[in-house]
Amino acid sequence: MAHAKDHNMLLSSDGHAAARAWFDFPSAILALCLLVLSLNPGGARAAVTVPGAPGVVVIPADEVLKDHTVTAPDGTLLFTDRDGVTWRLITDPEDPEITNPSVSGFYPADWNAVVSTLDALPDHFLWTVDCVVYVLPYPRSGALSSSAADRAIYLSPGVQPLEDGPVLRSTVVHEYGHAVHYALLPDDDPRWDEYRKLRGIEDDSVFYASAAHAYRPHEIFAEDFRVLFGDPVAAGDGSVENPELDSPQYDADLIAFFESLPGLGATADVAEARVPQASWQVFPNPVPLRGRVQLERTGGEAAVDGGGGMRALLVDASGRRAGELQLAPDGTGRWSASLADVEGLSAGAYWLVLRAEDGTARSVSLRVVR
Repeated sequence: MAHAKDHNMLLSSDGHAAARAWFDFPSAILALCLLVLSLNPGGARAAVTVPGAPGVVVIPADEVLKDHTVTAPDGTLLFTDRDGVTWRLITDPEDPEITNPSVSGFYPADWNAVVSTLDALPDHFLWTVDCVVYVLPYPRSGALSSSAADRAIYLSPGVQPLEDGPVLRSTVVHEYGHAVHYALLPDDDPRWDEYRKLRGIEDDSVFYASAAHAYRPHEIFAEDFRVLFGDPVAAGDGSVENPELDSPQYDADLIAFFESLPGLGATADVAEARVPQASWQVFPNPVPLRGRVQLERTGGEAAVDGGGGMRALLVDASGRRAGELQLAPDGTGRWSASLADVEGLSAGAYWLVLRAEDGTARSVSLRVVR
């Protein structure tokens, strides 16, 4: 079912999101609201890292509401996105922007289903993308449907319970397709010419950025990604939004093009690190840039090399070694090390890779924040 999201997700009148943030509130009040946000940057910020993808994080709706919104003095609920843009959230089904008279409420996506949908994608597309997925509790004014931006996905609520199934999975993978082209195929990349030729969309009088939704190259790319790499529920029958285009499923050259995008020449350590392991827990996670990280063993696997202490390889989301940590035992069954010891470390998503006595790698995802 290629376009199930159109049946349940909130849409603007022309069927796609209008890229309009909320700027109508008096500037003094808006500045006050942003000040409140800046004075409370921490909060719980509970987020779920997708297994096998240290750079892909899902923020459930209740945490979006708790840590990424603020209520203005007039009761307006404001959401600040990853780029710092503030949006008015529509909390009333009778708001003038909600034109469907049968809408009685808003239903956020099931975040567990979002995580499992993303986890089903091929590792090489998860490993090479840094992205935060916001499960929105309410739709954004001027952008009612789900959308993606550089390093962010915004999943709008449904007008019916948005549980695991074709509607949710097709939407999640489609939007992740946008995240892939933002990360691996930016607009100034000459490989877009190759893609357009392979897809038969070279006529820029028909296929261009502001064309009807199904004729936009970005949307065609995202649909191709959904069909080629989504699980069977997300991929549906293999058809794409544009009825004039064939399914990408049987185009070997097109598939090879997509497969070439990650460009990973992963080392053996990195390849092993991409196998999720549940035997070690790291905290705090996320950890401040120059903070101290602790590791606790929670499974019965083979002991890690090093006797008292042990080393952990720090690998970034592109597969490069960012440094090593010398973890020292603290006498309570935990090991700890300071990130200040890693020269040139920056905020981002990483793996901590541990080498066990049996020669296998154990890995734990870690996010480093400023």
